[in-house]
Amino acid sequence: MRKSCYDCVKKHLGSAGVFIKETKMGYPDYEIWVIGELEHAADECLEVNPELAAVIREHRLAWTHDRNHIIPFEAFNRYINCCVLADNSNVDGMTIAIPDELTDGMMKTEDGKLVISGDTRP
Repeated sequence: MRKSCYDCVKKHLGSAGVFIKETKMGYPDYEIWVIGELEHAADECLEVNPELAAVIREHRLAWTHDRNHIIPFEAFNRYINCCVLADNSNVDGMTIAIPDELTDGMMKTEDGKLVISGDTRP
């Protein structure tokens, strides 16, 4: 597995956002690119931030089942920027909690942890 790269996560999320706009402009064949780019984004952060990878996966599954699902790309960007700052800090073990705006509408446990979809497809 390649080393996780937040810049690559952002690149793939950005591409997915562009392809979503293209599908809405009448190019339905771009749907496959949205799904692929979201998968790549999740793969790129799996090693360094598995919780972020899970959230991206949940958005991919939601968008796959409902083309009107809103993916909060700007919130992803802000969160990733915070993660990069934390990684570059001199504080060991600093973690940044995933903001609620990335998981709004997703199933959570009573203590607020994200419930990962039972969908076992990749």
